[in-house]
Amino acid sequence: MKQTWQQTEPKTNELKKVSDLFAKYKKILTPPEGPVLDAFCELVYDLCGCRVDKKQISYNVFTRTIHTRLPGPLKNEIFLKKDDLINQLKIQLGAKGSPKNIL
Repeated sequence: MKQTWQQTEPKTNELKKVSDLFAKYKKILTPPEGPVLDAFCELVYDLCGCRVDKKQISYNVFTRTIHTRLPGPLKNEIFLKKDDLINQLKIQLGAKGSPKNIL
């Protein structure tokens, strides 16, 4: 049996960044409910100036929808800035993990 040897470059002893080791998982995995709710509450405060409690909102991971149980005026303010909120969440959480809709 004839063996063929491939020449390979010698391995260098360079350290890899930990974030590089998990790069492929960042593409596959989506964030759970908690980080999405935290980011949404922060953005509502930044854009609207009103504090939102995490108990008043919920996030469905499968439909990627945020449901709000807020008073009418605050809910209207969020709906007026809905596109800005979704775009900012997409920037913070990534396109795959960000919500598509706010109800």
